[in-house]
Amino acid sequence: MPMIEVEGTLLFCRRDGSGTPVVMVHSTACSSSQWDRTSDVLAADHEVICPDLYGHGRSPAWPGHRAITLRDEAAVVLAAMRTAPGPVHLVGHSYGGAVALKAAAECPRKVATLTIVEPAAFFLLRNAGGSDDRLADEIGEVARAVVEGLTSGARSEGMRRFVDYWNGDGAWSAMPEERRAALSSRMEAVALNFAAIAAERMRLAELRQLDCPTLIVRGDRSPATTQRISGMLAEALPEARAETVVNAGHMLPLTHREAFEALLFDHIGRQPISRRAAA
Repeated sequence: MPMIEVEGTLLFCRRDGSGTPVVMVHSTACSSSQWDRTSDVLAADHEVICPDLYGHGRSPAWPGHRAITLRDEAAVVLAAMRTAPGPVHLVGHSYGGAVALKAAAECPRKVATLTIVEPAAFFLLRNAGGSDDRLADEIGEVARAVVEGLTSGARSEGMRRFVDYWNGDGAWSAMPEERRAALSSRMEAVALNFAAIAAERMRLAELRQLDCPTLIVRGDRSPATTQRISGMLAEALPEARAETVVNAGHMLPLTHREAFEALLFDHIGRQPISRRAAA
């Protein structure tokens, strides 16, 4: 089984195809399998590298010797990126988008292009004032519901709040029982992901230094939090362009896969992988 080592822990990292490398980072409560169908298409002429973050898929849980940080998660992505000899096309969705941003900021010379889909970079809303404070409070309530559900044993209620926030009221109830059970089993990882985001202190000014071509994708039916963050990043990053997928929500890489892939393939085809030397 393909693995990468990060600070003494072995984590799963799937590799498919050959050619210019694309590293793809999954969202919370998902895994590298989120990218299976997109990877199948990309692998025709790219090497697709998809790690499982801590506590997701076939990777072990965070060891727990201290509180996990976004830098710890980015270290997993950087380890996956370094398995490729040169710069990579880096892709991340939701929590994976926040992790991808952190990884790109940590090692910008390793990133040829960046694609982020509704990054859960809620730390960018903190202390911004006005409606941004309200949005920070809104997602904070969801995080608290997850933690309360975990500590009280009411997992279904905590995950209902989480799933319905991202997918609309009633999404949890409409899921098959086995799907609800699978999501509830990942609740610890979801809570740790929220904690890592809450502890992050990176500011928009730091991200303005990212000069790689960046594609920011959002759905027009997504929550206001990630719509706002996507807009902030589109304005701040020097080489960013923003695209909106019509009638799509937060899980658009799955629900509107063909539209997402068209944007991604166009973006990574715009810029040769050799545009910069890897650090």
